Amino acid sequence: MIFQFLLAAILLAFVYAKQSFGGTALYCMAASSSLPVHVLTAFVLTIIVQLVSIICYRLLINKNEKLRETLQKTGGDLIRKYQVEETLRAFRILSQPVHLMSLFQFFYSFNSFFVLYFNPHFSRPLYFFLMEANIYLPEYSLAFVFTFIRMENYVSDSSSKGLRKSIEIDTAVYFENYKKDWS
Repeated sequence: MIFQFLLAAILLAFVYAKQSFGGTALYCMAASSSLPVHVLTAFVLTIIVQLVSIICYRLLINKNEKLRETLQKTGGDLIRKYQVEETLRAFRILSQPVHLMSLFQFFYSFNSFFVLYFNPHFSRPLYFFLMEANIYLPEYSLAFVFTFIRMENYVSDSSSKGLRKSIEIDTAVYFENYKKDWS
């Protein structure tokens, strides 16, 4: 939580870095006719943060998969195996929503950067249309709920199928072992 607060504070500091709070101020700094470098910097930093977060997410998945393999080979305690499996299950459930959020955020930041950078080449109505059309949050909020529910159902179904498959007993092997023990 502290990291999120600091990250938001840094991005807002870039946005409001050259803003003077005395006199007349523009309601929307992005609507100024000059190139708002501090706002563009915030968009670039947001793109970088999204890329770093996806890389960290992948590294965490790989680390947990390696830990699971190590625990399988060494026969680690059952509690650690369960914790690692549940962590991987949570990663599988959150995989599509995380990638979806990164995709939305990347395109939002990239499109906003593009529109702001080429602001002088657009007419005023076209500029405001492009800025308003670039806001994806309502679509993302609906997509997040649907993908999260879909992934949770998918992972639960595949987990229950895997559990059923692992507890199926081959009766022929059972009786062969039974015969060996009695002979």
